Amino acid sequence: MYVANHYIRVNGKILARGERLPMDVTQAKLDWLLSAGAIKEVKPAEQAKPEPVKPEPVVEPVVEPAIEAAEEPVEEVEIDSMAGVVTEPPKKKKGGAKK
Repeated sequence: MYVANHYIRVNGKILARGERLPMDVTQAKLDWLLSAGAIKEVKPAEQAKPEPVKPEPVVEPVVEPAIEAAEEPVEEVEIDSMAGVVTEPPKKKKGGAKK
């Protein structure tokens, strides 16, 4: 198979770079275009053989033991639905006094 290296006119058709030459071109014209550097011969790409697909190793999920929450009393939040106000109890300060 032959493709054009640049714009050429073959059998009344203008071919752009990379376009295939028609099959009805004479051998004499092919030889002349090759010697002028207007076309180049391209061999069809060999069909790539698909590589065998390797199965991915099965990874089982790691199950971590459940961490029990500390037994602290839960302070409930009061919701006054009529007023649309949420009141929360004061938050406890953690840590000691700073010097």
